Amino acid sequence: MEQGNKTEEETASQPSEEILDEANATDEVDESLEEESAQGDASGRMQGKLEEAYGKRDELQNKYLRAAAELDNLRKRSVRDREEIASRTRANIIGDLLPAVDAFRLGLQDAQNREEAKSVVEGFAMVMTQMESILGEHGLSLIDATGQPFDTSLHEAVSHEASEDIEEGHVIYTVRIGYKLGDRLLRPAAVVISKGSTGEEEKSED
Repeated sequence: MEQGNKTEEETASQPSEEILDEANATDEVDESLEEESAQGDASGRMQGKLEEAYGKRDELQNKYLRAAAELDNLRKRSVRDREEIASRTRANIIGDLLPAVDAFRLGLQDAQNREEAKSVVEGFAMVMTQMESILGEHGLSLIDATGQPFDTSLHEAVSHEASEDIEEGHVIYTVRIGYKLGDRLLRPAAVVISKGSTGEEEKSED
């Protein structure tokens, strides 16, 4: 009987054990799902933080690139401004010297025509050459247009004359030498322009 009763008790307890096992299994599944959910949330938060960090990195990189570009532009503008100031200053100084250079050149030309002054002409000619050389080192160049086509950007016409030798529209001679400083015109050359030969002039009048 006891054995039979025991068997019945064991038999009766089996469903309870199965239920407990199922409950435990369910709990384990729930815990596993919770862990997976927690891991998923943590992964999502981590992904969000990474995206935020990447966004900040890109923003800082863009700011750096803009600042670097602005600094480079500022440096280039500063260099251009300094060069422009230096060029204007040099042009002003040399421009102020031109009347003295002209006077010296005219005096030298006059002295070359005087017999009594020939003894000092050579010395003055050397000084003139030296002055032109120094000014040339600073970018000054002469505009002597004799025989050249008239150019309004470099020449200033003071008169027109008939010429048998110089083609019409060309410079017969330069009254006053012009000057350029680099590409900048300091003073146009004052010139006399040919009207062509006398015969051509008479034909044009007819």
